[in-house]
Amino acid sequence: SASGSVVLFGGLGSSNTPIGDTWTWDGTTWTQQSTILRPSARYAATMAYHSASGRVVLFGGSFSGSNLGDTWTWDAPSTTTTAINSSSNPSSVGQSVKYTATVSPAPDGGTMAFTDNGTTLTGCGAVTVNTSTGRAPCTTSYSSTGSHSIAASYSGDSNYAASSGSLTQQVTTRVQESSPAVSFDSWMGVIDTGASGGTYRSSATKRATVSFHFSGTVVTWITRMGPDQGIASVTIDGVSKGTVDL
Repeated sequence: SASGSVVLFGGLGSSNTPIGDTWTWDGTTWTQQSTILRPSARYAATMAYHSASGRVVLFGGSFSGSNLGDTWTWDAPSTTTTAINSSSNPSSVGQSVKYTATVSPAPDGGTMAFTDNGTTLTGCGAVTVNTSTGRAPCTTSYSSTGSHSIAASYSGDSNYAASSGSLTQQVTTRVQESSPAVSFDSWMGVIDTGASGGTYRSSATKRATVSFHFSGTVVTWITRMGPDQGIASVTIDGVSKGTVDL
């Protein structure tokens, strides 16, 4: 075919029964193709590649002892890629997370299946792909911390080939500055509806410190930043981790 694949149609199945499925071979893997309109089941058909049109031509064959005289052409599905992104990564426990998978180029049909560590996400096993944008959404949330391998698999259709994409979603516990796990010295609270948790702490004292006690191997620091916010020195378990220009 024009895609560089070998195309196989029909043949004899179990008990010498004619079959009518289409498969392609890319030199490594056989892939069954989804075809809405296709020839009837048959065996011993003649097939050849027509380079001028970029199509595979099938003629005739046999079915139940009868010779067939119809002609069909095969236009290989367009290759696609699937990318997936997360609305918030890392996310926190209980937070709503929206995954968006995008098929390129935008196909004319097909569905998207979202899985988490190999298990289909609830309500996201066959999400219709938008034929204008190529996008398919899936929204979920998590009840505990951890790492999640998220995959989005596009089904493909008669004109567009299947593809898939993946990402790793991290789910953490978010701790606000009001938590007992956070301690301050000369910091004052400032109410700000745009801040995480609705408040943040500010200090005009040089070398003012704040401590956060946690168990784990990863911590993400969410803080206010700007041209007049200063430079913070970060230490974890007594080991300097350098400075952060706020």
